[in-house]
Amino acid sequence: MGILDDVMVNMKSAASTVSKRTGEIVDYSKLKFTASGLSSEIRRKYQTLGEEVYACTKIGTEDSKSIELLIEEIDALKEQLQATNELIMAAKNKILCPVCKAELDKDSIFCNKCGNKIEKDFTSTDEQSDEDVVVEDPFKEVVVMSDSDDGIDSETQD
Repeated sequence: MGILDDVMVNMKSAASTVSKRTGEIVDYSKLKFTASGLSSEIRRKYQTLGEEVYACTKIGTEDSKSIELLIEEIDALKEQLQATNELIMAAKNKILCPVCKAELDKDSIFCNKCGNKIEKDFTSTDEQSDEDVVVEDPFKEVVVMSDSDDGIDSETQD
């Protein structure tokens, strides 16, 4: 009976892994579908904007209100598309090079395309000093630690 129990445990583990992976693929597919829809909507808005500018120029009037409204709609759609693309990259465990926009592995140090050094952003604000590390716990309490707090002198340590 021991071998049969081991087989059952292994089958349950495999089924769980397959189920999890299937869920990830479905989520990824939904994100790609959303990104495609947003891209199509942006193209339609650009077309509408062009038609509006053409009509206003042809008639000789200036309907800046409708043009501004279309520009705001395009900007909002672009923000949604960027957020969706960031979720897609996270689902693929990839990042974009900030210089050439090449797709890289999350743990890349340099870009394979342009050679740019990839800086990891571990802090959310630029005002923090290099010595202080902010750690946020699940209960939203912020704990500030520095090298001098744990008895290590940062100037003597190399």
